[in-house]
Amino acid sequence: LKYNCMTQLLDAANADNYKQYKTTNAVIVNQLNKIYELGSQNRQYNTKFGEAMKELASGIKEENLIEWYGIDAPYFYMTEALGWPILKEVAEKQLTSDPDSVIEMTRKLYVKMPMDSTIRIAIRFIEQVALYYQTAKHVDTLKLDTTDQYVARYTTEWYRFDLFYRHALESFHSVIRDTTPIDEVLGKTKQQLDMDYAKTINLMNLEWLTCVNENPTHFDSISLSRQANFYHDQVDKDIHMAVIISDALRYEVATEMMEELSKEKHIATLTPMLAMLPTETKYCKPSMLPHHKLELQGTEMTVDGLSVDRIDQRTEVLSHYVDNGVCIKYEELMSKPAASYREFFKQHHIVYIFHDTIDEAGHKQNPFEVIRACKQAITELTTLISRLHATWNVYDVLLTADHGFIYNDMEFKEKDKHNVTDESVEKKTRYYMTHDSNAIEGISKYPLQDVSEIQSASQLYVAVPDGTNRMSAQGGYQFAHGGATLEEMIVPVIYSKLKKVNKTEKVEATLMNHNLNMVSSRLKFNIIQSEAVTMTKMERVLICCVYDGDKKVTEEKKVTLNSPDKDNLNNRVFEVTLDLKVSNASSMLQLRIYDKDDPLNPIIKETVKNNTFIEQDF
Repeated sequence: LKYNCMTQLLDAANADNYKQYKTTNAVIVNQLNKIYELGSQNRQYNTKFGEAMKELASGIKEENLIEWYGIDAPYFYMTEALGWPILKEVAEKQLTSDPDSVIEMTRKLYVKMPMDSTIRIAIRFIEQVALYYQTAKHVDTLKLDTTDQYVARYTTEWYRFDLFYRHALESFHSVIRDTTPIDEVLGKTKQQLDMDYAKTINLMNLEWLTCVNENPTHFDSISLSRQANFYHDQVDKDIHMAVIISDALRYEVATEMMEELSKEKHIATLTPMLAMLPTETKYCKPSMLPHHKLELQGTEMTVDGLSVDRIDQRTEVLSHYVDNGVCIKYEELMSKPAASYREFFKQHHIVYIFHDTIDEAGHKQNPFEVIRACKQAITELTTLISRLHATWNVYDVLLTADHGFIYNDMEFKEKDKHNVTDESVEKKTRYYMTHDSNAIEGISKYPLQDVSEIQSASQLYVAVPDGTNRMSAQGGYQFAHGGATLEEMIVPVIYSKLKKVNKTEKVEATLMNHNLNMVSSRLKFNIIQSEAVTMTKMERVLICCVYDGDKKVTEEKKVTLNSPDKDNLNNRVFEVTLDLKVSNASSMLQLRIYDKDDPLNPIIKETVKNNTFIEQDF
């Protein structure tokens, strides 16, 4: 079973000591395949099946198969023991030089691995690292001419550096350490990624701030809506609306969230907004309340002369501008009795909801919690928006953030921290405020009134380290904000509206394999969902079947193309297996793929060479 499932596509090598077990009987091979698939892919059986395979087939050594046939051989099925050395080889030799090949390899390897296996998590890690290097490979320069070009490039392409780095960390820390045969390779790969990411993001933001500083108007040259104008520019005072402010919801996290929202029946749009400096919660978050005046008193900011530390104080500010306006924390909202939700939103014209999952996790003792919190925040916010629309009758929802963040999963030693002796009113790892306007190498200084709407009794400057440097000060180092990087300053604004979206166009489907062969009574092929499901592109359901003339010779297989992932093509690749059900079929068959809603006109027709000789009826 083990030997034939893995080597059925291979001609027996002379050196193969196991070749006496090889069977060429198509019926037997087909039966072995079905047993293996049922045992390894079914959650009910896979654990016990894996234990039985490990004990009863232990004589078939994967390392011997690799020695005789190599890592590139077309093994039909793969065990973990066969997958680990292949993964090790590509990680060591191809990851940075040929990420495209690694992405293709990981896709094929992943689907052949047992469900819930550790190697699948490791494959996911290598895939995300390869996607990072693929993104880097296609960046020709990090030096642009205008600040608007930097914003446009970050919000369309460069945010993927942050996205794939975060996803890679998520997978890496999900692998139980010291349990895989390639722990050392995975560790070295992660260390290299940490260094390459840190270098790239630092260089990108050095160039960004250089461009900002070369412009006489600094940040005023950027054609984006300003955070302090959020209420005036974004909130429609004439309608019932929910406004969600999610602390530290970085732009790249919002792009992933948009993929989840695209599955819903409401329509949402994502646009960037420019945060104030310092990109610190106590300044940026209250600035999005309606106000006439933001003022610094000591190191705290007031809104129209009122302190806004507590949620009731924010409600007081909002109520001065909106009848029946209210502010509420996410946790308090979600703990309300179900029956009271509709009445709550009916009573209050504008509701500000404050969500703190990401920032709260980032400031914990273990800053890696922020990576898990990003995924958690996406789930929480997507669910919240869906409930606001579908259950609580809120037609218009705005979601934004007070600031983003920078994150590096590596230790910051004292020598890596920028030591600044400038006098300061307030000092954190990513900014300080000072009365001193004198230039300091590696530090950019801006008058407070030029980078925010905050008024102060005396002239203050916001000083931020260039690039992604951290200063020696109180605060976090791995997870940090307050500075002027693109990651910290470019915040998302998602506007979601409850209305029926007439998605008239379905996603397109193409065939990845064109040289199709029926082997051992089985045809395997891959369908590519050409574009992601979006607010305007709907999913497509396909029906796949192999024909001999007009006679069906396999079962019909339904495939739903519903991936919203626009960044990772691998998540839009669907593997299909069709088993031959009719004996004595022709040597040339035809694969036909129909849209479920149009069974008369196939969208794909492809010739299939039948290499199976069936000796008896099924």
